[in-house]
Amino acid sequence: MALELDTQYHRIMSIILSYSAKTSQIQMSVYVDEAARIAGDLPIVNKTYFINESTPATFTSLFAVGQIDPLGENPVKLFYDHLKTLTEYSAATDV
Repeated sequence: MALELDTQYHRIMSIILSYSAKTSQIQMSVYVDEAARIAGDLPIVNKTYFINESTPATFTSLFAVGQIDPLGENPVKLFYDHLKTLTEYSAATDV
């Protein structure tokens, strides 16, 4: 699962969840395109997102146990869905 935006390929590399602190840290790498990632090229940029209860998309709304259920929801899919609500990813498509 990944997002494509302006031919760049965005991939979540790690998600760290702390249910006791209700915080998460999401590491994402951006590549020139999917072929570059598959070829083992280095990302052109790495991004880190922090989610807690005071951010617009709160930890509870994204990662509550009820959100991660048998319908196939998982932290990676939920965060990709959240990214697509941000202005900088409004033109992104799933690849």
